Amino acid sequence: MTLRDATSADAGSASADVANQALAAALRKARWTPRDLVRALNPRLEAAGQPTLHLTAGRAWLNGTRPRSGTVRRLVATVLTEATGTPSTSADLWGEPAAGGTTPEKTATDDLVGRRSVGDVLATAIAWTATDPQEQAILHPAGDSQLLSAVWDATRQSPLRAAAQGTQEQVLPAFVDVLEGHLGRLRRLDDIAGGGALSQRYVRTELAGVLDLVRSSSYTTDVGTRLLATASGMAQLSGWMAFDADLHAAAQRYQLLAIRLARAADDTTTVANVLGMLAYQHAAAGKPAASLRYAEAAVDHTARSSPIVRARAWGRMATAHAAAGDISA
Repeated sequence: MTLRDATSADAGSASADVANQALAAALRKARWTPRDLVRALNPRLEAAGQPTLHLTAGRAWLNGTRPRSGTVRRLVATVLTEATGTPSTSADLWGEPAAGGTTPEKTATDDLVGRRSVGDVLATAIAWTATDPQEQAILHPAGDSQLLSAVWDATRQSPLRAAAQGTQEQVLPAFVDVLEGHLGRLRRLDDIAGGGALSQRYVRTELAGVLDLVRSSSYTTDVGTRLLATASGMAQLSGWMAFDADLHAAAQRYQLLAIRLARAADDTTTVANVLGMLAYQHAAAGKPAASLRYAEAAVDHTARSSPIVRARAWGRMATAHAAAGDISA
């Protein structure tokens, strides 16, 4: 067989008479070859600390084998859900319902839609940050309208009303100075070195530490606000790193948490920055209409911001218009 024959066979294998018709149908809808599927899987496996797959693995799955790893089987469903816009589960693809029946896969907006107290948001953020990286990798994306609703609700999160009266030692302003400085250095490190698995794990650990201080320590109202703002910055950075690692649903969840925490701290700058990130990401995903909505919301949230924050938001707006092909705008 020549190289051209091999490539043609791979491209057509999703529509040939294969054993796994469900997987073949999903690949056709995604307009992917089996190799495309594995290429989409491997960056996410790396981000979750898992070994990557040989590019020929997808063809073997079409022929009736299945991944030995349950994480890989569920991750295949996640990436195909993203690629097709149609929910897909491990049970659909591999015919393996759970012993107690199938349960819905978790999505990026779980527990982050509607009105939520600051305490509820903190509990959700702490639980998510502690979630195993493999579980974060297989999180399902929210639908476009569902994500937009969750973002709308997040931008209306109620603020932290009073100082915490915990029983632990009090967090002093000097302590928050250190945390804020550390966040700045982590952002610069991401700019230089990128968000590999090690960096992602470290930032999640730092985020968990700040969230624990907010929930369990004593502090003044000013210190509490600064702690929440630092936590929102950590969540924003985690979301950006997750997006860089092709973990789109995990990125959405971190960004929703970042908006809620920032709103609780009355930090409109971070809210605007996260909305701008969502605009950029939707432009990159070929969704210009959604990108424009998020960019417009980012600009709206910069009324009280510095010129550089406003400029960044308008830059995201320009990117959204370019993605839409509207060069004059």
